[in-house]
Formats: sequence, structure tokens, C-alpha cells
Amino acid sequence: MKIEEENKRPYLSIVVASRNDNHGGDLLKRMQIFVTGLLEQCSCHKLDAELIIVEWNPPPDSPRLAEVLKWPDEPGPCYVRIIEVSPEIHEKFKYSDKLLLFQMIAKNVGIRRARGQFILATNIDLLFSDELMRFLASQKMAYGNMYRIDRYDVSSDVPTDVPITEMLNYCRKNIVRVNTSNGTISLKDVKGASRNSIWLQDKINRVKPWLPTLNQLKRLYSPYILLRGISHIVRAIACFFKWSLIPIWKCIALCGTVFLTKKEVDENLWKKLHTNACGDFTLMAKEHWFALRSYPEWEMYSFHIDSVFCYMASYASVREAVLPVSMRIYHVEHTAGWNPQQSKQLYDRLQSMGVPIMTGGDLLYHVDRLWKHGGIVHFNDNKWGLAGIDLKETSVYQE
Repeated sequence: MKIEEENKRPYLSIVVASRNDNHGGDLLKRMQIFVTGLLEQCSCHKLDAELIIVEWNPPPDSPRLAEVLKWPDEPGPCYVRIIEVSPEIHEKFKYSDKLLLFQMIAKNVGIRRARGQFILATNIDLLFSDELMRFLASQKMAYGNMYRIDRYDVSSDVPTDVPITEMLNYCRKNIVRVNTSNGTISLKDVKGASRNSIWLQDKINRVKPWLPTLNQLKRLYSPYILLRGISHIVRAIACFFKWSLIPIWKCIALCGTVFLTKKEVDENLWKKLHTNACGDFTLMAKEHWFALRSYPEWEMYSFHIDSVFCYMASYASVREAVLPVSMRIYHVEHTAGWNPQQSKQLYDRLQSMGVPIMTGGDLLYHVDRLWKHGGIVHFNDNKWGLAGIDLKETSVYQE
């Protein structure tokens, strides 16, 4: 293993967080797919980048990620940096005995130390389409924009030890669901009985089925509109009226998810952003990340914190730019990944552990606060991202 220092400023910093504890199942396989695919694509498209892996609270009885992951023989145009946050630092956070990885705080560590002109916060179980990589390599990203994207969930059996072209071909043919600005749509539901593909969260955090609207079907499944469009519209309208007539609560379509909230909140004044799966892809200039002091460093489960940050950026006049459908990311399915069916179980498990998690109502509350305040809002102090703390850093590739 060769260790080397690199001080040049790349065009793009790609920041992820992880630890070698098999969280989510098949962690090393999913992470190897991500690393192999990304580095191969950076070489193919000549993307001037750095990959920052924040290894948070590494288990004492497991090897480090630098040792267990396979690295290319040559570093290529993407330089890899692994920044370690020790268990001793982790233990200073509340709920550290129950949450072994504070995902957003970990990403902040990488963002704080990123050298790129632009910074992409993403996750370790993704593959990027070639169309997206060509855009990133073109160096045509604009200051003042927050780039967002659709996420395509794919079956977990993505082949390994094959060229990236074969990985992407598998992904295109094995899509499970699609996370768009209009909602999360299950391919199985639309192709089959065409039901229960958009989800509704109510005031007690239960998940209820919601039906796809015409716009949602038109975006991805236009062939099925001819067969099922009218019935879907009728049923969706019926569901909407049913829920809207409930006293105190009403439907709000926000962030690609439909929430129920108190009637005194006027959602028509809020911006509507594409925050569906935004933790997997949020990209903007480094100066915007730093001006906002990055993700709120709340000691809680990471759900919805990424959405709050997107609204922080938007109300601070950073424009949302949703990239075309062809510039998609593929997410490898795993057991702990969030999906509508498992939402109730997740909330119950965290509640039994005494770990706080942001609900849909909490998110709406923060969005309302950001709208009322306007401009830049800081949830962190100047020490965000563990600034001022000397962390172990390794830059690795095989000779």
C-alpha cells in the first residue's frame, strides 16, 4: 500500500461516510462497486476529482477500509483520501452507544476538508450514469446552483469484477423503484397491478399507500397511462379528498412525499424542492457549503437532515437545478436502506432505543422556519465538521 500526499485543488470533491461494520448488509460488496465504478469512470471521462471517504468510528476488531477495499494499480485523475474519526471522538456525541455512525456529521468532516471547487455529498452504494459523469467532467457546473438528481434503485445482484459498462447495463435492466421530484414510484407496482407506489406519512408516523398521479406516471411510465391513467386519476382524487376532510390535518405534497400537517401551516408559500433521496446526491460550489456551514449537526438519526439542508440552501438564494433523467444515479438495494414499506419499523426501532428521528411534521416545521426567516440560516457554529481537530488521513492506492 502506497501513501502519498497531494496538495493540488481538484475540480470536484466527492464525499462519503462509512465504517467497516457491514451496516445495511453486504457493505463491502456495495462499497467496492461504488469505488471501482467511480474510479474507472473518472479515468474514462478524465474527471479531475478527489474521493473523500470519512471512516467514522472504525470498529476495533475490523480492518480499516483502506485495507479491505481493492484499489486500482494507478491512482488516475481521482485522488482518494480516507479521513478517520476515532471512537474516542465518536463517544463524545449523545447517543453514541446506539448510533455508531452520525452520517451527516461524518459528511461534514469530509466537506470541511474538501479541496475541490465543487463538492458532491453522496453515499457509498451508488453508481453514476455515464451521462452524469460526462457532465461532471465537462466542468460546466455553475456557481449559485444546487444540483439534484433522480435516484434509481436496482436489485442487489450488481455484478462485480466486471467493467463499469456491464455494471451500468445491469442497473438499466434491473430497476426496482425510481425516486423523483414527483414521488417514489415502484416499477413492480406500475407494471403489475399499478397500485400503492406513492406513500403517505400521517401524524403518528405510519405509512399509508398513495396512488401515482398522472404527472408521476407520465414522467417514467407513459406506456401505462393509456391502460391505467384514468382509473389512477380518479382513485388518487378520491384519496386526496378523503384525507383532506380529516379535521386538523390536511395533505401537503412536499419533497416528493405527501405529508399530513396542521391546517394553520400555509404550504403554498413554501418552495417545492426535489429532496427525494437528496442525501445521495447534493452538489454545489464549495463556497456555498461553507457559507451555510453544511448539514445541521444534530445528534439524531440522519433522516430528513439532508432535506433541511436543501431548504437552507434554497432560501439562501442557491438555485435548485434538477439534472435531466439520463443523468441518473443507481442505488444498490440493501436490507437497511429506507423504503416506504420499512418506514414504520424504522421509527418503532429507533423509538424503542430512545434515539430521536426527524418526522415529516418536524421537517415541515423547519421548512416553515426557514421560509419565515429568509436568507442564510446557521444551525452550526464555526467549528462544524470537527474543525480544528487533527484527524488521521490516508491517501492510498496500490502500486
